[in-house]
Amino acid sequence: MNVKNRTEYGKLWFDARKLVTMVERAFERRLQTELGIGTTLYLVLSVVQEQPGSLNQRDVAELLGTTPATISRQLEVGTGSGLLLVKVSHASRRANDVSLTAAGERAVERADAIIVEESGRLWSSIPDHEITSATQIIGRILSAAAAADKPPS
Repeated sequence: MNVKNRTEYGKLWFDARKLVTMVERAFERRLQTELGIGTTLYLVLSVVQEQPGSLNQRDVAELLGTTPATISRQLEVGTGSGLLLVKVSHASRRANDVSLTAAGERAVERADAIIVEESGRLWSSIPDHEITSATQIIGRILSAAAAADKPPS
């Protein structure tokens, strides 16, 4: 790898972090104002909604690319808010199954609409085909990073 490539990789990482921070800040404001939830809880709720059948805490963490300990606090908040139901798994007493309540389903539907509205506001000056291209490229970068992040077998 030459110096130019290292500079480009560094810029990609820096710009990606900056973009995520700015977008999360915009999403967070709307989600907190309108639903009283943050982006992290929204992500947990979304993952639970999108996965048919039962998920446990470890599954949710894996789908979000984090640890069960990190997810634990969000499960407490979601349960306390009446958005999530967490109960001991039938498969293993050491695992907790996670599901959405009816209120959780409604919250995800409204939050999804908020995310679409905010995304439209944030990226209104970018043509749809460029958003599609960027999404595809980011997907490939994410897949490559995930494959490289796996521990050797």
